[in-house]
Amino acid sequence: MTLEADTELLADRLGAQEFVEVMAHHSADGLAAGVILGTALWRAGIRFRLRCMGEFSPADLPDEGAIVLCGMGASRTDLPEHVMVVDHHVPHFAGPYQLNPHRAGMDGERELSSAGAAYLVAQHLGDHRDLAGIAVAGMVGEGQLMEGMNREICNEGVALGIITPGRGLRLPGRDVAEGLLLSLQPSLPGITGSEERVKELLARCPGEGGPDTEVLLSLILLEISPHASAMAMASLYGDRHGLEKELIPDAHALAAVLDACGRSGAGGLAAMLGFRTDGSPEQAWEVTRAWRLRVAAALQAATAWKEAEGWYQVADAPTGPGVADALISTMAPARPLVVLAPDGDVIRVSARAIPGCRANLEAALDAAARAHGGRASGNRCSADAVVPAGALEGIAAAFREALAA
Repeated sequence: MTLEADTELLADRLGAQEFVEVMAHHSADGLAAGVILGTALWRAGIRFRLRCMGEFSPADLPDEGAIVLCGMGASRTDLPEHVMVVDHHVPHFAGPYQLNPHRAGMDGERELSSAGAAYLVAQHLGDHRDLAGIAVAGMVGEGQLMEGMNREICNEGVALGIITPGRGLRLPGRDVAEGLLLSLQPSLPGITGSEERVKELLARCPGEGGPDTEVLLSLILLEISPHASAMAMASLYGDRHGLEKELIPDAHALAAVLDACGRSGAGGLAAMLGFRTDGSPEQAWEVTRAWRLRVAAALQAATAWKEAEGWYQVADAPTGPGVADALISTMAPARPLVVLAPDGDVIRVSARAIPGCRANLEAALDAAARAHGGRASGNRCSADAVVPAGALEGIAAAFREALAA
C-alpha cells in the first residue's frame, strides 16, 4: 500500500462514523495525534471521546464501535481487524485500517511521526492546515527530524504564517531560568534540577531584557563539558519553531508540556491545551515543572545494573523512559543503553541508541521479550518493553546476544 492509499482508506472510514473512540498514547506525539484527529472529527460533525493512556490490552477496547489508536497499536498482533491505528512504530498489526510510514517504505523513526500521520488523515476530512503547529510539536517531542513528510507539513505551516522558523536556545520553560532547571534532553549535569546553580549562572551573564545568550551558552558548555557529549552540547542551540495558533507558542516547549502532562496522569489537561482551551497553559506548566523535576531526581538517583555494562536501574517506574531519553541524549554512547524500572511483578525496560547505530533495538528487544512472556514496541533506536520480573536475566541475555549478532 502507498501512504496516500492508506491515508484515504482510514480517513474514509473515520468520516463515515457517528462516534469515534480516540485512544492516544501519553507521549507528546501520541497526544498531538489524538488532538489532531479529535479536532478534525469535531469540525466534521462527528462525535468523539479522547482518552490518554500509557499502555493497553485488547480487553480495554470497547466491544463495538469505531476505535482509533494514536501513537500506539502498531506493535500489537492481537487487535481486532476493525481497529484503526495511526502510528509510526514498527508495524506488526495486520488490520487494513492503519496509517504507518513503515508500510510505505519510509523511516518512521525520523521522517513521519504519529502526529504527522494524523495531520495527513485530517486533511482528507477537511481543510485542517491550521493544525500543522501541533503536528510539529509531536514531531519535536518524538525527536524526529524536519525531513521527508515532516518537512512538507512544517513548510505548509510556514507558508500559512502559523509556524515561524527561527534559531535560539532550545530549553523548554516559561523563561530561561526554568528552561535550564527543567532541561532533560539533554540533561545539564550540575544544572538541571538545581535552582541555586541556575541562579548563579544567570547572575554571571546579565543582558538587556534578559541574560546574554552567548555568554550563558558558553558558561553552560564549560559546566557540562566534562560530563556531556559533543552531540548533547550542540543540541542546546538550533532550529526552533514558533507556533502562532497554539496556547504555548513554541514547539519544543509545547512538546515538553504535552509529554509531561500525559506521562504524569494529566492527559485531560494536555488535551485541553491541544484543543486550545483558554486557561490551561499555566496549570499545564506547573504539572510539567513537577514532572520534569521528578525525572531529574530519578536520573540523579539511577544506579548501574551490575549484570551488564550500560544498563541502569531507577526506583520510580514511570520515569524510566524519561531517564533513558535523558541519558542517551546527554551521554550519546556508541553502544545502546538500557534503563530498568521495577514495577510490581513486571519490569519496564527502555532501550535507547544514538541515531545511526547499527543495532535494531525494536527487533532485538521484541524477540527477547516475547520469548519470555513479554512484549516490546518501538523503532531501531528506541524501544520499550514490559517483561515479567522473574525473566529479566534471560531477557537481558537474549537481548545482548541479539545485538551482538
